[in-house]
Amino acid sequence: MGVKPLKRRPTPETTGKFVDCAAIDIVGLETRAIDSPDKLRDRGFQVVYARSAWEAMQTHAHSTLDVEVGGVMLGTLLRDSSGPYLYVHAIVPALAASQRATSVSFTGETWAAIHDAIDRDHPGAMIAGWYHTHPGFGVFLSDMDEFIQRSFFDLPHHAATVIDPTTGDCGTFVWRANKLTRESHLIDGAPTEEGFRAAIARLPKSRGPIGRAMDAIAQLDRKRLFALVALLCVGFSVFFYAMMVLLDGK
Repeated sequence: MGVKPLKRRPTPETTGKFVDCAAIDIVGLETRAIDSPDKLRDRGFQVVYARSAWEAMQTHAHSTLDVEVGGVMLGTLLRDSSGPYLYVHAIVPALAASQRATSVSFTGETWAAIHDAIDRDHPGAMIAGWYHTHPGFGVFLSDMDEFIQRSFFDLPHHAATVIDPTTGDCGTFVWRANKLTRESHLIDGAPTEEGFRAAIARLPKSRGPIGRAMDAIAQLDRKRLFALVALLCVGFSVFFYAMMVLLDGK
């Protein structure tokens, strides 16, 4: 991902700034518990995505595999019994960015469009970091990505999210001792029906019976899906009971 013009990559020696999420002051932060069905909260600073923001980011990331796409994340600093965390509650896609196969440029026009969208749809919201895709070449921060982070997202709570839509891998990078380190993240809230359908739709297509079955499942509403799962459970229970009876009779 790139920004123009670029002369050289900033370093701690050239910027004179030392960035570390451990420096975040928890005094005065609102206390809020996290509802994450997938993982337990890490001790200390961590990035937590609202389910709606996560699903919106995934939808944008998977909108094309031909070029990189990206945008900014909006959030707030909160705390719980484990310490401070960054709560990402919304995203703003950088639709005016210059997109290429291996880069996306945040120009002056891009930033103007982003700030207009924030003022219009999320007045007063805080920029919490940025996200972008690496379609087909993995999850990492390139020298150019780190340049962007040091140039525009150099506060202790700022995060960077990288998604490879071809594999589904997603990494969250935070500031640790002036270095960008990939760490675990959490997603707050249960999956939505829309998110479930979108995830199924992103699975590799198959012409076989399994692919057709997955396509059919994606069209089910929540009640019918639960009914299908219950029916399958009953069917397996009857099958295993019959097998036990046959084995006992031998």
